[in-house]
Amino acid sequence: MEEGFLRLSRRFFSNEMWKVAREFSECEAWLDLIQSARFDATDEAYSELIGGREISYTRGQYPASISFLMKRWKWSEKKVRYFLSKLKKKGMITTCNQQGMTVITLCNYDDYNPIKDKPKDNGKGIDNNKEINDLKVSMGELRAELRAMSQKMDDKIEDLGQGRGNKKKKDKEIINNIIPPTPPQGGGT
Repeated sequence: MEEGFLRLSRRFFSNEMWKVAREFSECEAWLDLIQSARFDATDEAYSELIGGREISYTRGQYPASISFLMKRWKWSEKKVRYFLSKLKKKGMITTCNQQGMTVITLCNYDDYNPIKDKPKDNGKGIDNNKEINDLKVSMGELRAELRAMSQKMDDKIEDLGQGRGNKKKKDKEIINNIIPPTPPQGGGT
């Protein structure tokens, strides 16, 4: 039976049973990621000062360094990295390190924490890998277009005689028109 929900109050995670010092199982670590991710249903990013850095994240995201997760779950660095890699391969999370800290995004977060009064999407949610690949293709197209535009601009500048190196070439042409180059000296046979 995979349909429906088991309601679990967030107070559960502040209960002494959850807080008992222990090595987490993979299931507990996954549950911890779900409950730790930002829940607020807003499109605006939330900014927080973490480790001296201002980190922005949105619903379904959780900023957490490897060392933080190691301490939290009582795992080795290798085990944390393996677990996150495993979740990525299964399409359960994506990670981003652009802000100087790992921000974990839970894929299909709304399946775990639906927004009240929001109609359930009939699809399976966003396919993050497809979306990332589509963005990469778009970036490649934009780069190619930018290179082409840059080349056109360089050609136009050259046509106007303002390109790099053209001043010396123009100066040489003017000098050659005023003082014709002397033919090479030497004894021909």
